[in-house]
Order: sequence, then C-alpha cells, then structure tokens
Amino acid sequence: MFASPKYNESLTKLVKNKSIQTHFQHLLKRVDPQKQLATFGCGEELIEVPYDFLHVCPYQGPKDVVKNSPLCDASGYVELDKGTLQHPRFSNIFGLGDCTNLPTPKTAAAAACQSKYIKRNVDDFLNNKEISTTDVYDGYTSCPLFTGDDKLILAEFDYTMNPRETFWFDQGEARNSMFHLTKDILPSVYWNRMVTGNWEGPAPFAKIFNPKQEQQWH
Repeated sequence: MFASPKYNESLTKLVKNKSIQTHFQHLLKRVDPQKQLATFGCGEELIEVPYDFLHVCPYQGPKDVVKNSPLCDASGYVELDKGTLQHPRFSNIFGLGDCTNLPTPKTAAAAACQSKYIKRNVDDFLNNKEISTTDVYDGYTSCPLFTGDDKLILAEFDYTMNPRETFWFDQGEARNSMFHLTKDILPSVYWNRMVTGNWEGPAPFAKIFNPKQEQQWH
C-alpha cells in the first residue's frame, strides 16, 4: 500500500479498522458516467465496478518536451545522479523535481530539499570546484496521508524508505496536529518561501524538534 514499511503498517491497520476493501494492480480503463460504471483492467481481465462516487488520479508521466529529449533515460524522465543531481552524460545539466528519474516520490517536499544541493552544486560547477560526492541528497521526501476526521499521517522518509521524521513523536500515527500543519502552515511556507527559492526542507527544525535523528539530517 505504501513504499515505506513503517507507514505501510499504519495504513494497513487503518484500512482494516475502517473495513476498506483494497484491490491492487487494477488499472482504470474507462468510465461510463451515465451508467456509473468504472472498468478496470487486472491482467487480461476487465472488471466493471458500479460506483456512487468515483475519485480518480490521472497517470503520472513525463512531458513530451522532456521525454523526447536526449536528457532522459528509458523511463522518459531526466537522468540524474541520485546524490549530486547532476546529469551523468551532460555535466552542465542539473535537475530537480517531478521531471527527474530520482527514485523518490515526486513531492514539493522532495523538490525543496533537492534545491539545497542544486544551489550548492551549480555554484561549485560554475566556479570550477569539485562537486561533493559525500554530502549528497539522500532522497528525503514527505507525503501527507489524509486519513479523515481532520487527521493525517505525515510520512517522511529517504531513499532507503527509512523514516526521516521532523518531530519527536511517532508520525506513523494519524494526528490532528499534522493535519493543521499541512492545512494552515505549509501553504504559507510554499508560497512565501519555496517558490522564491528560500525553503530547503525541514532539516533545521528537525534538529530542534527531533535531536535523536539529528545525525540523519544534513
């Protein structure tokens, strides 16, 4: 259900407690709004499912301008070294965010953390300095998992899928405080800090609020 084992365990318990039926590897093929039928493909089988309310997320994929360029790997995303964020074939190319093939969920939190290394490494490249291969991006990302009743699980983890939590308490538990953090505080951080290039992730706050994990934060 979720790539990080800790949060997968939390979501599995939640699904069980709410008696939610899960169906994995079912790909939506078509929707008939008149009959309120959704058709899913599971292997070679087509399954029609009647619905009252249907919430659908579109497939993710790279833009053609990126997919059809020489910068990409076989997946169609910009090929990067996952630590330095530098292109392995074009040394003057760096990347971050949703267009890249970095093996971490494509979130605003990931892009913000990546920006720290982008700024430093581009500056080093332009000044003919050696780019660090030790102090590198470790895949940090954050996924707010809404669970209902004004609560959410704030999942934070790295490339290894191990937790990289900002706070001292167990973020695998759905909390009202994390809901209000995401709803009331992070939008202001996004618009006033991130889009201006001045938000590099929660590492400074994690060192204060969760010192036990300080060694994991750069």
